[in-house]
Amino acid sequence: MASQASTDQFLCEDCQGIRLDDSVLDGFAGESEDGYPVLKFESGREPKRVEVAYYEDLLPDLPGLLKSHQDTQCAFCRYLREAILRANIEEESQEVSISVQYRWFIDRERIEVIGEDEDEENLLCMGVTLTGAQNSWQKYLFFKVESNEVDVASWLGIHRCPEPEGWCPENIEWV
Repeated sequence: MASQASTDQFLCEDCQGIRLDDSVLDGFAGESEDGYPVLKFESGREPKRVEVAYYEDLLPDLPGLLKSHQDTQCAFCRYLREAILRANIEEESQEVSISVQYRWFIDRERIEVIGEDEDEENLLCMGVTLTGAQNSWQKYLFFKVESNEVDVASWLGIHRCPEPEGWCPENIEWV
């Protein structure tokens, strides 16, 4: 519970949805080969996108995300704005809709864009869809989701972040 409280401190109200609620996926508890609890699903599942946040802003500077970060110190607003600005979206000044989704299971789009193995399953990535005014264009950004918490990484079927210190006990255990 302590990690949830600390996460709340760094997210504005609009970004609270990025704290994943796995109950929307209709999975069940299972066990991995190494004994950790994992989120399992029935066979024959279809790729699923779960929208967790939605914003409307203005290109090219995204002043709404900037103001949210400045007013609330929201880490995700800052991160999202910086990622979109780094993507160098060359569209004229206009309104943009920003949809943030978690993407689950294999889908052809993910394999082609990110290059993941076809055997990969469970939480694949966080996708951001940018849509121009009157649906005049769409751009996509994809982000790998990792966790340094073993239980979280195992449960979601995601990669664990290595510890920053190369030979720490956690990395040695991981290797």
